[in-house]
Amino acid sequence: MPTAETRLMSIAEMAMDYTTMARVFQKGSKDLISKKLYQDLIDLNTWASESTYKINHREFCKWFISSVRRARTGGRPSWGHAAKVMDISMKVFIYYCSLPSGAKAAHILPWLNGAVDGPIIQKLSTDFTGKYSTLRSVTLNNMSMKKYNLLQLLIRERAAKEGLLPVEWEEITWRDLNRRSVNK
Repeated sequence: MPTAETRLMSIAEMAMDYTTMARVFQKGSKDLISKKLYQDLIDLNTWASESTYKINHREFCKWFISSVRRARTGGRPSWGHAAKVMDISMKVFIYYCSLPSGAKAAHILPWLNGAVDGPIIQKLSTDFTGKYSTLRSVTLNNMSMKKYNLLQLLIRERAAKEGLLPVEWEEITWRDLNRRSVNK
């Protein structure tokens, strides 16, 4: 039977695979990112409040932007790239795997953000008016922290209208969008 450490590292590696983002970053980045995600997974038990979650999310994204390079250009990834990796990984850890425990996962779950990618941005684009008008030209490649946070506010509004958590809204929307693209 694998050790707890081996199991958690495997989950961190699977989470990174699930993001489908490894191809975007330079060779060797997957292992580097997986090790950082593993550390965040170990630290989940210490996340006592939503503000702790937000701090850890922000610190991961800062680390990611300074530590990872894009495959094609060698340049830094955007906040959108970093946040997508973190958001999908947290979804895997907490929403799918109920880590670090069922009770702790239930406590953290409402804090999770909805992961953002091109099709999700396109789906949300009908609401890019008023306070969201600055999002009209946003893509994953050019997404700043400010625009990411604004997108998360919009996702939270959409989710609340449907009686869902942001991670639930994103899951349902992502699956629906992917089913449509497969059936075209």
